[in-house]
Amino acid sequence: MIGLTILFLFKNPAYQMQVYSLLIISIAFSIILDKVTDSISLKPLRCLLDNKLLLYIGKISYGLYLFHNLIPYYQLPFFSRSIGLNFIASQFMRFLILLSIASISWFLFEKPILKLKNNFVQDDI
Repeated sequence: MIGLTILFLFKNPAYQMQVYSLLIISIAFSIILDKVTDSISLKPLRCLLDNKLLLYIGKISYGLYLFHNLIPYYQLPFFSRSIGLNFIASQFMRFLILLSIASISWFLFEKPILKLKNNFVQDDI
């Protein structure tokens, strides 16, 4: 089935263009990322990357990745437009809920599991 899908993607010019454009975007992003990591010694960039909020979001990023698809499917009553919340306000509230869930996940599951790795000794091969 996957082989047929791949064959279809490469026979259809519209999908070919999409695949090639995503490939070019990925390569360009990799080059930009490489240049950024080379220039971390620049003070403005270092101040941005040392921001405590960004470091915390990086710490809980796995939880953000795990739970980001679940939040839109739970339509809580305060997300309703009937009480006057606009789209931006409801998205902001969803983001805050996502940050809360990811933080809880970090402190209850991820952090204790990461502490366990110190109990295992890795032998050099």
